[in-house]
Amino acid sequence: MSNLSSKPYQIGYALTPKKEQTFIVPSLLSCAGQNGVVLTKIDPTKPLIQQGPFDCILHKLYDSDWKQNLQDFASRNPNIPIIDSPESIDILRNRISMLETVSKLKINNTGVPKQITITEEFVNHGGVVFKVYVAGKYFRCVKRKSLPDISEEKLVNLKGSLPFSQVSNLAAAGGGEGCKFEKTEMPPESLVKELVEGLKEELRLNLFNFDVIRDGKNKENYLVIDINYFPGYAKMPDFESVITDFLRDVMHKDINCGDN
Repeated sequence: MSNLSSKPYQIGYALTPKKEQTFIVPSLLSCAGQNGVVLTKIDPTKPLIQQGPFDCILHKLYDSDWKQNLQDFASRNPNIPIIDSPESIDILRNRISMLETVSKLKINNTGVPKQITITEEFVNHGGVVFKVYVAGKYFRCVKRKSLPDISEEKLVNLKGSLPFSQVSNLAAAGGGEGCKFEKTEMPPESLVKELVEGLKEELRLNLFNFDVIRDGKNKENYLVIDINYFPGYAKMPDFESVITDFLRDVMHKDINCGDN
């Protein structure tokens, strides 16, 4: 952690009730407070210019009234960071535009699955998904259990696509091929870092995570299958100090917040 300044940083947050419940937890408030960061709840129904003062705005709301509220605030306070730009966030709300950003990166041994439909698509990946959490310059990669592999014979009959509901039924019935979760190797850190830096630049976002799977047909290849804005950071190891350090970096101008 950096040395404390004499005056605490006032971070205003506007989140959905569910996000607030899982993110604004006592352990984060304590860690932030001990390091000169105060998190203050914003009333999104009232003008931001009548609240505060704030040194930074943290948000995850999507309605048009809130966007207008943010725009009015930003026009009067152009030097106050807003995490993140609503225009950049909107890219992730559409699956096609979301995964197009990965295709633009041109990183070796990475890609996205073929987009057949939103609800059908399947690639054998060893039953493991790698979740990469990003907060500014900080990132963490963790592995989680995923849908089980399906035999090549079944995949041929299904022509490579399968409704997720059917995959879940296969897992419950023991029809999927098993995976050795604990022995699964993590992706190369250099590759993860390259993806993080590329996506940050392309998306112009600071708070997001993305899911990566290892292609079952070629263990050297990785596929990005999902990207989310402001994910469940509480599931990330040591998230309190990571978020606190990130917010202090924003205040020290060590983070590019893009266009407000």
